[in-house]
Amino acid sequence: MSILALLLMLAAHDPMAPAPQDGGATAQRSEPNAADTFPDRFFGDWKENGIDHAGKVMLAMFVAPFGAESNAESLVDGGLDPLRTFETGYGKLVRWERVDSRMLGTLARRDVYLLQQQRGVTRWIFNYVNTAEGWRLQNFNMDEHSKDWFD
Repeated sequence: MSILALLLMLAAHDPMAPAPQDGGATAQRSEPNAADTFPDRFFGDWKENGIDHAGKVMLAMFVAPFGAESNAESLVDGGLDPLRTFETGYGKLVRWERVDSRMLGTLARRDVYLLQQQRGVTRWIFNYVNTAEGWRLQNFNMDEHSKDWFD
């Protein structure tokens, strides 16, 4: 190896160079993003197996608040009551589409979906946070108030 090649290799890697100031976000961005796959898994399971079955997909994606691990399943089951009402009122899920996705820095993300059911369309908003364990669902909201969808 020539001295010039050795010098070029050493110059390319400067151990005294400052570390990137992104808090490690660069490394996290290269990992698979659960927020990208969750809605299709959730809505697909809902369409094929019903909302009660899809609740298990949602449960696995949620951030568990301190102390909630022991009753997480009952929290999700209670949270499914409004979804059951939507399913009863609007009918079976037909299709869904993502209409918006926004990042807040590297730690938070919001995705907005429109769901077509047999008798109507609803809007769903999923808020994710980037935890040490990867992207997790922080909360979600659904509504039928289409006058607010374009704000």
